[in-house]
Amino acid sequence: MQNVYSDLFLLENQLPFFVLERFYAIATGGRGRDHLVTSLLAKYLTVETPQDAATAKPPDGEILHLLHLYYHWFLPPQDEDAAVPPAGGNNKVTEEEEAFNEWLAKPMDERLPWLLPSASELEDAGVTFRAKKSPRSLVDVTFRARDGVLEIPAVESYTNRAMFANLLAYEQSRGRWELQRLMSYVVLMASVASHGRRDVDILQRAGVFVKGDEETAAFYAHLGELCGGAAAGTPGVANNCYADMFRDVREYCGRSWNRHRAVLAHDYFSNPWTSMSAAAAVLLLVLTVVQTVYTVLPYYHP
Repeated sequence: MQNVYSDLFLLENQLPFFVLERFYAIATGGRGRDHLVTSLLAKYLTVETPQDAATAKPPDGEILHLLHLYYHWFLPPQDEDAAVPPAGGNNKVTEEEEAFNEWLAKPMDERLPWLLPSASELEDAGVTFRAKKSPRSLVDVTFRARDGVLEIPAVESYTNRAMFANLLAYEQSRGRWELQRLMSYVVLMASVASHGRRDVDILQRAGVFVKGDEETAAFYAHLGELCGGAAAGTPGVANNCYADMFRDVREYCGRSWNRHRAVLAHDYFSNPWTSMSAAAAVLLLVLTVVQTVYTVLPYYHP
């Protein structure tokens, strides 16, 4: 049965959705598209996301096939997606060339790398990780530049690697200039978990990883393999939904004060004992200064 389930979501096995609708209507005595969509989501939804299959609604517009339906449930459209020009059209090549030339004209440090440092490197640079509350989807990742907080939705499932691969394959099949939200997420997570155990521990303490065992590290290592050319900057500037956020994170990490503050917090305020020692040292310094002032003062004001 598991093999049948896996085959249903292979990109090369997808049937036009109207064919499934016709078969479903015959099998159920005329039930329509909405009932079919709800049944499919409730039966086959196994990848953990912030969405609820019981309350899932059919996406607006045409459904191409089962994997297309799953993709739009897994990554529901967001308001900012509307700003991305749709694929197709007579001006597509011209728009791609103009965007590519604009990107090529930028300094090299603004073009590459389109990856993030690891979680341990980000933490050393003053970035704080938090599990995002009430995310809209798995890819709803945000960065607050004012205080260096990177919020990532909690990840609970690490087992359905085949589904991730199928969703990535579908996303790539839409055309290289489409917004690649899942690929962007994979690149981000493979980057922050790239140093293995230490990164996993940091993300687990933040609540981003619900599990913190070797399975987690193995899963994200696999995601990194799915990225393929991620190290070469894929997905590129035009279709990476985190491009602006990556730039903000790099700028934040480049400020020396943020790094010094992180070192201070780690070395002196990471646990109650070091905090008490630091406070005692500061108090001793203040008392020493006060004592020195009172000792020297009589010489100037007898």
